Amino acid sequence: MAICLLWTMLMMVGSLPFGPVQQAELKSAETALVWEQGEGFQIRYKGRPVFVPYYNQLTIHNREWTKALYRAPNNFTKAEKGRSSLTVRYEGSGMNWQQRFTVGPGNRVRIEYLYRQNEWDNAGLELGVARPVESFWAGSLADILDRPKAERVLIPPHYNPLIGSHPLQNTGHFRLRSRFGTLTWKSSEPVMLWDYPDRNGAFVIGFDKPVARGATKSFIVDIIFSEDKVKENGLIIDRVEYPSRVEDGYVRVQAHLMQAKNGPGQVKARLRLKDGPVVESALLALKPTPSVWDIAIPVLQEGKCRAVFSLLSAGGKELLRLPEMPMQVGPLAAMGPDRDYYTSERQGSITVNTVPALKNKEVVLAIERGGQALTPPASFKGGSRYSVRFPLDALPMDESQLDCRLMFKGRELLSARYTIRKHPPRPNEAKIDYNRRGLIVNGLPYFPFGFYSDRDPAASLAGEEAPQGFTLLSPYQGSAKGRSESDWESIRAYMDRAAALGMKVNYHLMGTATLPPSEEKWALLKAEVEMFRDHPALLSWYISDEPDGQGIAPALLEESYRFIKNLDPYHPITIVLMSPSRVKDYLKCMDILMVDPYPIPNAPVTRVSEWADTMNRAANYRMPLWIVPQAFGGGEWWAREPSAREERVMTYLALIHGATGIQYFVRRAPVGNPISPSLWSECRRLALEGAELASALLSEEPRLKAASSGAIHAAARYDRGYAVVLAANTENRPGPLKIKVQDATHTGQAEVLFENRTVAVKNGVVEDIIDAFGTRAYRFPMLASGLPWKESLKVASKNLTANSSFEQSANAGTPDGCYVYVGTDKGASLFVDPRMAAHGLHSLRITCPAEGQGLSLSPFPIQLEAGKRYRLSIRARGESDGLRFHITLPGLDREDQDYTLTTEWKEYVLSGTAKTGGRVNINYKLISAGTAWFDLLQVVSE
Repeated sequence: MAICLLWTMLMMVGSLPFGPVQQAELKSAETALVWEQGEGFQIRYKGRPVFVPYYNQLTIHNREWTKALYRAPNNFTKAEKGRSSLTVRYEGSGMNWQQRFTVGPGNRVRIEYLYRQNEWDNAGLELGVARPVESFWAGSLADILDRPKAERVLIPPHYNPLIGSHPLQNTGHFRLRSRFGTLTWKSSEPVMLWDYPDRNGAFVIGFDKPVARGATKSFIVDIIFSEDKVKENGLIIDRVEYPSRVEDGYVRVQAHLMQAKNGPGQVKARLRLKDGPVVESALLALKPTPSVWDIAIPVLQEGKCRAVFSLLSAGGKELLRLPEMPMQVGPLAAMGPDRDYYTSERQGSITVNTVPALKNKEVVLAIERGGQALTPPASFKGGSRYSVRFPLDALPMDESQLDCRLMFKGRELLSARYTIRKHPPRPNEAKIDYNRRGLIVNGLPYFPFGFYSDRDPAASLAGEEAPQGFTLLSPYQGSAKGRSESDWESIRAYMDRAAALGMKVNYHLMGTATLPPSEEKWALLKAEVEMFRDHPALLSWYISDEPDGQGIAPALLEESYRFIKNLDPYHPITIVLMSPSRVKDYLKCMDILMVDPYPIPNAPVTRVSEWADTMNRAANYRMPLWIVPQAFGGGEWWAREPSAREERVMTYLALIHGATGIQYFVRRAPVGNPISPSLWSECRRLALEGAELASALLSEEPRLKAASSGAIHAAARYDRGYAVVLAANTENRPGPLKIKVQDATHTGQAEVLFENRTVAVKNGVVEDIIDAFGTRAYRFPMLASGLPWKESLKVASKNLTANSSFEQSANAGTPDGCYVYVGTDKGASLFVDPRMAAHGLHSLRITCPAEGQGLSLSPFPIQLEAGKRYRLSIRARGESDGLRFHITLPGLDREDQDYTLTTEWKEYVLSGTAKTGGRVNINYKLISAGTAWFDLLQVVSE
């Protein structure tokens, strides 16, 4: 009766002026609550977010939690604002519920829920009240106040699987002390702080319990903010940060401390590992303002450990001890072959990565085959990556087993047996380079930038998108079991067209590979793999689409994987997952990780970076990772498409967090998916930017560390003496940007790629501004001493041609200073290519799909003088021997010439005397079907 009366009263209060709204803000003192239809609510204290919207805040499920029966985002809301309150109603089949928010008096927020489900018997309710903001909560101390004896717990600053049940559980009354303020929570029933591996920037707080059919229930929570701090023995502690997982061999703790009134002037910190070493800091002079302490212990033993942090007086008396901090010390080293297989290489290598705690400490790697040393033991300094080479001619064709042991001070750090595979060379081989975590195709690092599509328009789509910068095609095509001859003709057509355009295909076998085992299945797979395994367009086999969401067992896919691999060891196998938490179940089913985070509009863009990190950690940073950015929306669970800016920041987040391939979902031209032309135009632009960044993203050099702050994500790569720095702003508002590249000493200018400007760099620190959901890419010499290499070739001082080495490119991928004349085949393309060069950092790559039907180029005109002799020279190479190109210099007594290319860089020369003076245009064209690279085009008077 009381609950029914409360329901009625809330309905009445909600209808007071001011009436229906789609968004509202309630304020009192330094606290504000903001609600927006379709987003939910957030709570701010002193302008800082403490809770952010949780899009899936209420779910009705069956008791076994195998099926969701109702989800809040699927229902339209009605909201009415009163003078000091906001009432939000949700109406949907089988479930009615509402929230009432009140802010004040003072820094108090009250949230009242009423709910009733009318349809299901075996039902439970998961109420996720909100997502606490990680920066406010993580590392804070909480006092649980509704237990017989008050208990203090430390909120882990990171997800910590060692804790088991979270320390803040089954409590309805607690006080959380953060460096940003104190929060007191009091609710009508106990709640739980859920903590997941993929936090997406926060946790979830709420409860999960049975809910009876037809029963009306309520839940009320009061949240009060204040300035209280943790005070003990004259100390004030704001915050403690520590890792849940130790990746670098050091247990590091950071404490934010200050002196209370009449507190000690000096203290020291102690960090003790249970059953392990103890480290004490030097004395620290405390101040009435916060000081930050960092203390670290090297832990050179893999496994679980617990650390205790305490503060001592100058005389050694313990003043404050924090709860035990459980953590996992990860492997001290990782190693493995640098390729998944070898063909024409003369040497292979075992690459060893050792943690920073082993820096300057001697480690030894022994490589044996059959109990005999394959190469002498290699001794080297730890703390970074090191490759130990071994001769491949000593190994037979097919498979060999190598035993590798890594030693430190006579103790084995790591041992493993590796299968080394040697195969005869193939023209279309695609290798995995584990150092780059990417692919090697035609002897070059290959960064796929592509999209899913449907099968029937795939050939025409390839012709449209290859000249726009895309390099990968992945059409859906169903099972081989039901294909007609016309279906096979359609597949051959798009494969042939892709090959002619220089594109590759992530070939779909999933309709057949996911069938239950049978003789028919294996026969179908064998026929299809053998049909296309030697096709020049083939890059990889795609054997399953979101098996974790369809209940497809890993064992079934592993069987298909091994069957296909036996038929074709030259091409990697891919699977896309919809949940990164399941990746370890499927690791044996694929060579390349794929995941499809689709956050818009239900989750922050940082879902992309969170999922990328989770996938890479699961594979120990050894496997290539392709991200599938969302390029669709307006149906199912996604109310809209991403904006062009959201697409940009999601793609850059993928690159920053280690993706070495991009495959957008999905392209259905002209406006099927995505609907927005500006969105697909942004995808095309990103493909061009990705091509320019490919050399850095796939660099063999160890990755650089880039430090940024706030909402800016950053990464740096070392590429041919340059630091290439990427940044992404994960907030939809502009702001300042500051990035420090570790070990960089350059002071001067940095090129801002794709923006035709420069910014200042000081000792490896870049400062700039960045727009809302913006991205930046910078390039500058890594060291103050300049580049570590010198060119053997130079641009002649009297050269007449503009941009002769194709280094100027104001628009991504496009050479400055030339006209282009389109040939008969509109799929022909040309791009500036950073992966190889005869001079400088770039060459010009031209692809001609059919003999004589490609495009031609005319560089900016040059001025000739009558009677003078001129020498035109150009460096060039082909993807295969025998390709031909034609070059013309009008006005000479010998105007043109055809040349035949090899796969090596060579200089091609045309000389003659000018018959007349004036401005003339050089013109050159790749005649043969195929791809060739050109560089250092010069004209000088002799």
